[in-house]
Amino acid sequence: RMDASYADAGVIDTARDAAKAKKDIAALGYVDDAYAHMFVTATRGATHGRRHPPLVHRGYWARASATRATVSAFASAAHLLSTR
Repeated sequence: RMDASYADAGVIDTARDAAKAKKDIAALGYVDDAYAHMFVTATRGATHGRRHPPLVHRGYWARASATRATVSAFASAAHLLSTR
C-alpha cells in the first residue's frame, strides 16, 4: 500500500511543474497570461531552477492555442444561433 503523503507529493510536484511551464511560456511570449506567475511559488524538488525543454513549451503553446480556437469557435457559433 502506498503512503498517502507520498502519493500526494507526486501530484503536488506535477502541479508545480505544470504551473512553472505555463509561467515560462507566458514569459517567453508564447501566450498572453498576466497571472501565470501568481501560481508559481518557490519550488522544491526536481524542477527547481531548471528550465523546461523547448518541446515542452511548444506543447503547452499548442494546447493553449487549440483551446483558444475551440472556445472562440464555440462562442461564435453560440452568438450566431442566438441572433437567429
